[in-house]
Amino acid sequence: MYRRIISGIFFLSVITLNAQTINLGGIITNTNGQPIANAIVTLSGQGLKDTTESDGIFTITKNDVSVLTLSHQRDRRVSLNRGILEFTLPNPSPVKVEAYDVKGNLLKKQVADKTLTGTYRFNITDVSTTTELLIIKALIGQDEMVFHYLPIHNGSQAVRLPAESITPTGAKMAQSTDIDDTLEVSADGFKTKKVAITSYENSQLDITLESEIIDEGAPCPSAGCGKELSDLKNGTYKITSAGLEREYIIEIPDNYDKNTPYRLIITPHMMGGDMEMIVGMNFYEMKTYAKKDNIPVIFVSPQGYTDSSPWRVNDDKDHVFFRDMLKLFKEKLCVDTSRIFCCGFSYGAMVSYSLSTAFQDELRAVATYAPANWNIYLPESNHKPIAYYQTTGTADNLCKWINSDARKEGGKYCVLQHLEDNGCEIPSEIPLATGNTHVTTEFECDEKYPVVFGSHTGGHSMSETDGGGTNWIAKETWEFFMRF
Repeated sequence: MYRRIISGIFFLSVITLNAQTINLGGIITNTNGQPIANAIVTLSGQGLKDTTESDGIFTITKNDVSVLTLSHQRDRRVSLNRGILEFTLPNPSPVKVEAYDVKGNLLKKQVADKTLTGTYRFNITDVSTTTELLIIKALIGQDEMVFHYLPIHNGSQAVRLPAESITPTGAKMAQSTDIDDTLEVSADGFKTKKVAITSYENSQLDITLESEIIDEGAPCPSAGCGKELSDLKNGTYKITSAGLEREYIIEIPDNYDKNTPYRLIITPHMMGGDMEMIVGMNFYEMKTYAKKDNIPVIFVSPQGYTDSSPWRVNDDKDHVFFRDMLKLFKEKLCVDTSRIFCCGFSYGAMVSYSLSTAFQDELRAVATYAPANWNIYLPESNHKPIAYYQTTGTADNLCKWINSDARKEGGKYCVLQHLEDNGCEIPSEIPLATGNTHVTTEFECDEKYPVVFGSHTGGHSMSETDGGGTNWIAKETWEFFMRF
């Protein structure tokens, strides 16, 4: 929003009106690079708007619009260096400099009725040494200039000349274009973003929006809401992603309502399993609880096995597959984008954990049963918070609780990673089960981003009953997802 000047020179200016063409365009995406549909892009100064479609592209064009143009007076030099406003005057002139806060309160005023030829200085840092926005008004003779000043911690400064800031004097001028306008971008489920525009000619202006957690619990409808079911219904589908032909099975609730945003649960399979097996297991029993509680959910079981392992180890093509599926589901179905979940066992837990370190803006919560943080593709974590549930057996010799302390490998380090990312209080010891009853620990975290760990004395397992008839892993997962 500001032009940064560390040691720069600018000149007293005047405003003139000129005809110009507006040609702005770009793509609106989320932090994972996915296009955002139905984003409203507004060019505030001109009152022009465009709404993105599924490709996230916006275009704002108009011919012969009136824009503000600054013209520079070259016989007086005004510089700003580390908070010192300095005027070099070729002739004696009255000088007045005033500093205001954003509420319009006068903080400092310096007046000289007749400054002699030479240099005049005004120390802005005397007004405020904190990072507070100031409005500086300088009057030299009959020329007036207003600009915003913001000190930066590293000793530099940010300066912005508002379009209405300069008063014309009739002096001899040389023209140069300087636009002062704002693009405002808003979309459901995302934080509104404003971007400063200094030119109306821009071939590509890409803008990224951050997701917004809806505290009130209201669903966040996807672009597919309001659309009739078309070619995407219950069944098995293929999609080309990252140069590979991928498959998934999708189950859509009976009596699907195009105007109801549905929860979405994605369930990667384990080694030795496949997408059909997970469907047969009622999507790790999540469908069983959904029916019991009468909560409609869209379930998806994706297929791995595109190389020698169940899921990719050496590249991000499974992440691209996941991103492409989400894009498709949001476009064609009515999905509650604030309630998308993922859960999996063993290799399915490993890929779920991997996704949890990269898709925090897409996934509301992730559950992993016996995960590992090695032998799977892991992106460089962006360390954003996400709600996270995990189980690991103390006798698990495949996906161990601790595989290597030196390399920070094991289920313990999956938990610790999310405790750190979520800003939770990290205990000196994580409680582990020692008997026939499991131990579930919820850590001290922000309630929006809880971390829960279930320890049991069993081995590599996704179904534990404590000797009873209920699989507490599935039960606790469902209850964890239903918090959101």
